[in-house]
Amino acid sequence: MKKNIVRILMAAASAAMLACAPVCAEALEAETEALEAGTEAEAAVTQEEGEQHLQHLAGIYAPLFDVILQDEYSDLWLDTAIDCVGEDSAAEMVDYLQNYITGELVGEEAAETYTGFDDARFYCGFLQDVATLTVDGNVISGSNADGEELFSYEYSYIGYDENSGFYEYQTDAEDAGEFTYFLFGFDEPETTYHIEFRYGSDLEALNNWTEGAYAYWMASGILTGDEQEQMAHDSIVLFVEENLSGEEE
Repeated sequence: MKKNIVRILMAAASAAMLACAPVCAEALEAETEALEAGTEAEAAVTQEEGEQHLQHLAGIYAPLFDVILQDEYSDLWLDTAIDCVGEDSAAEMVDYLQNYITGELVGEEAAETYTGFDDARFYCGFLQDVATLTVDGNVISGSNADGEELFSYEYSYIGYDENSGFYEYQTDAEDAGEFTYFLFGFDEPETTYHIEFRYGSDLEALNNWTEGAYAYWMASGILTGDEQEQMAHDSIVLFVEENLSGEEE
């Protein structure tokens, strides 16, 4: 989460977080600079690394925040925040974090509504009626809530965008439409317990956070199956700690 939605969140929330946790000032400044400029390590992505990244994402994913915002995890959110900012500010900061990633507006409507990251909310669900996303080698497919397959295409790595922090993949299928491009952040289930991605038909717009058809949208996924409960726990701890403590995991 720390490159994409989390770094955006940290940059937007810096004033509020500094009021609650002054010790995070240097970490927040570093995160904001990383968001604006990227890093040399992230910029130097080879073709082989880009191809391998997709392999590391193998699995079936559900929307992350549909899972980790369930009532059963409420105490974990609060307890983790208490460890970061203290009991007095924890509930307020949890509300702030959760509000930021439960927006409902996407694209031009969002761009017209929000003046920037300071007052924005991100929509982090899946678009185009996709309920589950499957990555299997270089094949990406999606199904709706009834289990019906909506698309299934082979994708090739085409590049890395330093500014947005996305690995870019494209299918050659002429009828792919809004599934022509998939862009994935650096997150992998083995390291950050979730993935972050975007998909659509306009590569330039997909690399733009605040303008165009995909503004203020960042899909976040968590693996389904037996490992989901542990990954949900780890995702919450990671998300809260990175935003409230500036920790690099």
